[in-house]
Amino acid sequence: MPSFDIVSEVDKHELTNAVDQANREVANRFDFRGTDARVEQSDKVLTMHADSDFQLEQLADILRLKLVKRSIDISCLEIKDSIGNGKMRKQDVIVREGIDKDLSRKIVKLIKESKSKAYFAHPYSSWERGLNENTNGLLRQYFPKGSDFTKLTDEEVSMAMDKLNNRPKKCLGFKTPNQVFLGINPPVALAS
Repeated sequence: MPSFDIVSEVDKHELTNAVDQANREVANRFDFRGTDARVEQSDKVLTMHADSDFQLEQLADILRLKLVKRSIDISCLEIKDSIGNGKMRKQDVIVREGIDKDLSRKIVKLIKESKSKAYFAHPYSSWERGLNENTNGLLRQYFPKGSDFTKLTDEEVSMAMDKLNNRPKKCLGFKTPNQVFLGINPPVALAS
């Protein structure tokens, strides 16, 4: 039975970098000169401060752009209504991880109806995602951590894919994934 892992996590380090970049851009932009516009981070809650709702919208656009550049999906953002009085306005942006209970119940119901085996791992519990962690370790042999995948050639990816798919695995009876997928029996060595 094939298995797969679904992980919905936001990289905290990349989130912090995106917030820092957004604050740097706001400090350098002409339309924000003389204002106290900024983005503050408190774990998974970002708070945007600006003089007006229009500036809050501009700040949100800058933040979204920086998050996308840092490979963070902006659909995880939940932007609350702006609050404040007088000169200063503030708006909270909640960075969501995972899925809410209602949606997860719906997904579990659909999986159970399809009679598929499913296991839901907890966030930040790598020991519950053994296949995922093992595969990442194997990929690191060919692509070290921090590799820029946009600079890889198709030949490099094909080479790594061929090596991984032609590597015998104990869980497959020492057959390769290609042999199992294609239904090929491996040659047997005879002792003399």
